[in-house]
Amino acid sequence: MAAMTPQMRATALGLIAIVLWSTNAGMTMQAVAALGPLTTVMVMGGGAGVALAVFEGIRQGRWNAAFSIDRRYAWSGGICFSGYVILFDTAYHLASDLRLGLINYLWPFLVLIWAVVFGGRVRWPWLLLGMAAGGAGIAVAFMGSATTTATALPVMAGLSMLAAAVIWSLFCHLPRLCRADGGTAFFFIVAATVAGLLRLVFPEVPEWHRIPPLALVYAIIGPTAAAYACWEAGMRRGDVAWLAVASYTLPLLSALFAAWYLGQALPPGLALGATGMVVGALISRRGLTLDPPRKEPASVLIASA
Repeated sequence: MAAMTPQMRATALGLIAIVLWSTNAGMTMQAVAALGPLTTVMVMGGGAGVALAVFEGIRQGRWNAAFSIDRRYAWSGGICFSGYVILFDTAYHLASDLRLGLINYLWPFLVLIWAVVFGGRVRWPWLLLGMAAGGAGIAVAFMGSATTTATALPVMAGLSMLAAAVIWSLFCHLPRLCRADGGTAFFFIVAATVAGLLRLVFPEVPEWHRIPPLALVYAIIGPTAAAYACWEAGMRRGDVAWLAVASYTLPLLSALFAAWYLGQALPPGLALGATGMVVGALISRRGLTLDPPRKEPASVLIASA
């Protein structure tokens, strides 16, 4: 059996990131229910940020390696990243609904829309067909849920998750616009700090006993920290195109894991709707050519949990 090449190993790390990210929604829903959204961001984001900062310091041999990033990227990325994770957790706090994850995974379509704004070359038939497939997937997933979405909280949760997806789709373009990269550890720490300040205004009463300690440790180290480290390695040295395609399976994998982990039945049409979003994202990706200004992976390939 032939030995794995460096590219194959990096691609494998990228696939591990996708598997880890697929557990994020279920773990976040459990943590938010026990701790509250702001406390969850503080604990998971702060823990992941410190872990990634230590990892980067060891890897690069400089204690401040994780914080050596472009100033424009630090400001814009810090604001977007903080907004994304706080809105993401808040959505699950307002309504613990597995279908919210599909709203989050509108971000690939929104990335393409931003790419049009930022000068991408568009093949409109592919782009429109893909968006139609994704929209149909969302409609199928939420079909028959009118009785559960008529109250204010689920609607607010959906709007919060949609806002998170919009912010993340813009964040995906920042490396290209700022001609910078890295910063994940810094962004996590900024998000944890912002959540801590907001918690002074909106106090929470965490119920630590409701979340198993090992589950909390996994949530911090696994989908929150290790996934980003593995994904960065895959994006730098792996098969970027293959990983981009694989990342579009996240809506389906995330829904299946969350349902199993939380012991909830899949809402009718959720699996079919998630599959429609996967297909739609793949079709839409064929509708855009984005010329990166440097040799780094194009920003449209950045994934989100």
